[in-house]
Amino acid sequence: PDYFMKHTGKLFTAILAFTIITGCSDSETETPAENPAMGRLVVRLMDAPQAYEAVNVTFSEMSVNHDDGWISMLLDSAVTVDLLEWNNGQSIVLGEKDLDPGNVKEIRLLIDRASITVDGVTHPMTVPSGGSSGLKIKTDIDRVAGQTVTLVLDFNVQKSVVTTGNPSNPKGYKLSPVIRAVAESAAGSISGAVTNP
Repeated sequence: PDYFMKHTGKLFTAILAFTIITGCSDSETETPAENPAMGRLVVRLMDAPQAYEAVNVTFSEMSVNHDDGWISMLLDSAVTVDLLEWNNGQSIVLGEKDLDPGNVKEIRLLIDRASITVDGVTHPMTVPSGGSSGLKIKTDIDRVAGQTVTLVLDFNVQKSVVTTGNPSNPKGYKLSPVIRAVAESAAGSISGAVTNP
């Protein structure tokens, strides 16, 4: 009993943090695969809270490295996302596609343009290789038939925005994306009520 009571607080704190990170999303619901022999891959995007007023990024294309071959998950059109609107557990679907069972090794995103708003002024941002070779995010997701896997791309804006010149009076801004990929279906979520403190 003493051991249990000693470690219950730590366990509850870990469960609560895990739930906050993995258990929240917007109101959209992913659809299952249309073909039972295939599985659906859903890619979502989110960000941590920041001090900037807006960080807009326009994505033009997305593809996945599936079993050593690149498969396009072309967006219907270029999508502009204000990263600061998708934080505190909220996320937006960038794309979804039915794929044969296998392993997803990498995600590649092409960025057309980006901008940042600071103190009411919007500045363009340079994105090295964002529109040519694209941004590559390593993953390791095994998918089976009939299963929907949700991959969350956690875009860390604070670490991704780089200023040029004097930080207190920047000459310009550069986007050097720092993105962490998490398989939401693998992480899961826990919910419930504590009945015995």
